Amino acid sequence: TLLGLAAIRRTLRPLRRISKSVETIQRTGDLSRRVGGDGPMDDVGRLAAAFDAMLTRLEDALRETRQVRFDGASLDCPVYRRERIDVGLNLAGPAILDQLDCTTVIYPGQVARVDAWKNLIVTQER
Repeated sequence: TLLGLAAIRRTLRPLRRISKSVETIQRTGDLSRRVGGDGPMDDVGRLAAAFDAMLTRLEDALRETRQVRFDGASLDCPVYRRERIDVGLNLAGPAILDQLDCTTVIYPGQVARVDAWKNLIVTQER
């Protein structure tokens, strides 16, 4: 019915807002933006809060952005402080992780994740 359709659209409105915010952050690389709002802490509110916590951790770890050449193309590449990358985070390449004794390059098409023991696991995207 028309009333049911209106109720469903109203229920999905917060998810559309979160989705648009995440897409904007992905497109612009602006880690200072947040997806959460002043809504209730229901399942959608907790999802938004989890995104915001992840963005805070990434923003804290981001040192700078550099131009780096991969396969002849110059790309903007975020440079992260390795010691600030927290357990469970996934970073899609291109990215650089600096630490005191080494630098790890995550190439385009690769994903790095930090496991429970803070090991960096790099795999090809599927």
